[in-house]
Amino acid sequence: MNKQNLKFVYTYTRPYLKLWILGVILTVTSIVLEIRYSWLIRNLIDDALIPKNLKLLVELCITYFILVIFCSILSFIKELCFNYVSQKSIANMRIDLFDHIIRLPYDFFVKTDNGDIINRLVNDAQNTQDAFSDHIVSLITSFLTTIFIAVWLVIVNWKLALLFFIIVPLFCGITQIMWNKISRLSKKVSEDTGYLTSFLQEAIYSIEIVKISGSEYFTKKLETICKKLANTSVKLRMSNVFSNSLWTLILTPYQGVFYLIGGCWYIKYNEPSIGTMLVFVNLVGLLIPNVLTLISSISYMATGIASLQRMKEIFDSPIEQGGEKLLSSEEDIFIEFNNVCYKYEDTGFAIKNISFTVSNEDFVTIIGHTGSGKSTLLKLLCRLHDIDSGDIKINGVNIKEYDLADLRRCMGILQQDIYLIKGTIRENLLITNAYATEAQINEVIHIAQLKQFIDSLPNKLDTIIGERGITLSGGEKQRLSLARMLLSSSPKIIFMDEPTAALDIKTEKQLYDDMKDIFLKNAIIVIDHRLATLHLASKIIVMEQGAIIEEGSYEEVITRNRNLSQLLRSQK
Repeated sequence: MNKQNLKFVYTYTRPYLKLWILGVILTVTSIVLEIRYSWLIRNLIDDALIPKNLKLLVELCITYFILVIFCSILSFIKELCFNYVSQKSIANMRIDLFDHIIRLPYDFFVKTDNGDIINRLVNDAQNTQDAFSDHIVSLITSFLTTIFIAVWLVIVNWKLALLFFIIVPLFCGITQIMWNKISRLSKKVSEDTGYLTSFLQEAIYSIEIVKISGSEYFTKKLETICKKLANTSVKLRMSNVFSNSLWTLILTPYQGVFYLIGGCWYIKYNEPSIGTMLVFVNLVGLLIPNVLTLISSISYMATGIASLQRMKEIFDSPIEQGGEKLLSSEEDIFIEFNNVCYKYEDTGFAIKNISFTVSNEDFVTIIGHTGSGKSTLLKLLCRLHDIDSGDIKINGVNIKEYDLADLRRCMGILQQDIYLIKGTIRENLLITNAYATEAQINEVIHIAQLKQFIDSLPNKLDTIIGERGITLSGGEKQRLSLARMLLSSSPKIIFMDEPTAALDIKTEKQLYDDMKDIFLKNAIIVIDHRLATLHLASKIIVMEQGAIIEEGSYEEVITRNRNLSQLLRSQK
């Protein structure tokens, strides 16, 4: 465990440092007492049993009983201290990890499997928790116990103790080799588990396709992934077992050596005493399990540290950066795209020299064939991606100078891919405004043409809609998503991507009529091909292959003899 990892763990342990130190003190105390009542065996044999001193025998037995009870109480309190510290520390670490993840650049999520991210939040955090709760206690206890017993063995009989110290270099060398191997395998198991999580998540998300098209592809791929994970897990498990078995093979015969040599010395030189001999054998018997526990704890700690390292990789990733200006404090909105260029690294698709303006008096509709770059403009305006050249300004200020969270709070966004959580309708609405009042909720329900549908449900707003809104129709999902967008805390810019694609013409017309007041207050940008929006638009922008090829009012665009103008005419 390197200094960076120790520093990282210390950061989360520091608030509970006094309790952790108390745990260490109790550990040391219980170990000393454990050795002390082991030493009573010598007094029982040499001073009470052999001289037949009944009074001393009773006193020593009472003392032994008290020490055992007291030591057990100290061990319980010690475990409580360590576990409280570790559980609180890991909980804070997991919260901070999630908070850090959601503030990472959008590109991070594009390049990283969702399953890997979830694995680090769940499995890696759990491995780290196990390592720094159960196994750290075992590691500290067994390490200190081994040191104290080794010192006491020297005090009891330094000649016999030398027999144990001969294998210390061997112990250190083998432990280091096994530590490195187990660490590598632990990291590989975590990575494979993340890949498995990602695959299962994708398969369940696509359950309709799986059931309709057949599951052979997913079954075969799952078989390959599971076999790979199983092979790595077997190697990891066998490395742990081999480490423990090896030390059992080395240490257990040493107990017989102690019996043999100690017995020969007693027979020949009448020393050490029988009581001392029994204490020594007892301490060696106590030492061997502690050494094995120490090795086992080191193996588990290696797994925890590998998981900790994977978590640290997330923490070391730089988060999104914004400025200090607050868009929410401004009244009017004027958006400028000035020669904006952006290129996707993976596909090579590029936005080329985009320039246009939008004010809070504008209703701008952007149209174009699929893949022309329309949705990319939303991502650039929200700073999900940062542009390569040019600039985007709001009220004359580069958007990079605005506080990022405040900038996004000022945007009401309705995306084409509708996201609904597994929960009630109310919970889905409150995602964009956790403090919305009942009156505000009822208002957006009315605007989104949802009132009749919700009133027909048995539990009204508290009806559970299933994961991803699986119990709703496409139109109901779209209207619920629209209501959620309208409930946003303080939208000044409304960006809608195909907002009525799943609605019939009558519902669409009524919806836009109810939204007229909202359109007058905000800057509106809509990606759509429906005539209802085109007629509402004060400006239409036509895009093709990442560039603007036409711009103007509906009349101006429709009268020009350009290829995409035919698209508009075809919808009449």
